[in-house]
Amino acid sequence: MKLLYVCSDFGIPPAGTKGASIHLRAITRALCESGHTVQLMSPRGSAGDSHPTELLDLGPVDPAEQLVTDVRRWLKKHELPHAVTGEIRSLAYNVFAVERAVQVLRDDPPDAIIERLSLMGHVGVDLAERLGVPLIVEVNALLSREASQFRDLQMGALAAQIEMRVLNLADAIIVVSEELKQLLVDAGVAPDRIRVVANGADVDSYDPSSDGEAVRAALGLNNAFVVGFVGSLKSWHGVDLLVSAVQRVCTRVPGVRLLIVGAGPMESALRTQVEEAGLEN
Repeated sequence: MKLLYVCSDFGIPPAGTKGASIHLRAITRALCESGHTVQLMSPRGSAGDSHPTELLDLGPVDPAEQLVTDVRRWLKKHELPHAVTGEIRSLAYNVFAVERAVQVLRDDPPDAIIERLSLMGHVGVDLAERLGVPLIVEVNALLSREASQFRDLQMGALAAQIEMRVLNLADAIIVVSEELKQLLVDAGVAPDRIRVVANGADVDSYDPSSDGEAVRAALGLNNAFVVGFVGSLKSWHGVDLLVSAVQRVCTRVPGVRLLIVGAGPMESALRTQVEEAGLEN
């Protein structure tokens, strides 16, 4: 099949190193290795020269960037908050990207579109409607709720309305957990259109012959029972809850150890939490 994978999130560069970027590359690579032809549509460029996807080239994203620059300049001039400009950029991208993509794809449309749910994004659903092809939406979180809770979301009501429009118009929805499926059902999405596909790992990236003893020795873990977290230390990952859980477990399993690998805005607060809980060792 010929597939178009749409990620309109400016915060996810396809060739980047953050978790969402790696996830995007892994999903699209797996689709290619399954025999599909995959085009990638993103305002942040391609997934890299060695990646098997083909970038759907729509030209520069200047209209969205210029609008954001003008609005931010005006807000700063009048000493007004300018966090909203990022949301405006996403809305502007929806408008011009759909029109450009329709022109490029009209004569040779994809068999289906897969859209990664993005805050304020509705490129995929509009394209599917205009081209008359099925839409599959990949959901990793209800982003309007996540952004309202953990970020400085300005147009929350609009973000939620766009999100529900995308979910309700999708032919199929892929979520990463049963809990996320239930959130969508509670929000009014028909359960028969939702499929759960749990997050996986690229096993080819790991060496099964490595037993980790050298790492254990270097970190003084020896034969301890180790709970690990690897990732960016962002508030929505809940590593603070993991620290609290380990504090409770330590009363029953004294030899347990928590290994946190990563960095991010929560690092200082987590170090303080560890110290206050008496878990430095």
